[in-house]
Amino acid sequence: MFNRLVQFAKSFTGRLVVSLSAIHALPLPALFTGAMYLIKEGHETQFVNQTRIGSHLFGALLAQAFNEQRLRSLLTDAVMGDQIIFAHIVTQRGAVMEPSAGMHIAPHRFQEDFFFGQHDDTIYYTVMTPNC
Repeated sequence: MFNRLVQFAKSFTGRLVVSLSAIHALPLPALFTGAMYLIKEGHETQFVNQTRIGSHLFGALLAQAFNEQRLRSLLTDAVMGDQIIFAHIVTQRGAVMEPSAGMHIAPHRFQEDFFFGQHDDTIYYTVMTPNC
């Protein structure tokens, strides 16, 4: 059995199989790693874009709510509906409105993220300032 393997390795077919295997063994992991990197970057970019668009639309909706009770209700519904994990509104007078339920974060802990995974806190923070 061993002699047959040695003969096959010395033959043209055997050398061709070994060399083609070696040639393909090097670029395939690099191709796979590169494809996974591109897919990951694409998903992160899509997440950031979707989050920014969603926060802008949510801010536009909040800007249309004129009374404080309606604003607080919209904030609470968004937090309790798992659309967002944290939100608060700072009015033009400087008052802070928060939802009645959900996650509350101290203002000094809030750091806006401009790209995915910034600040190593597993939360993507965004700030939306309405044009009103």
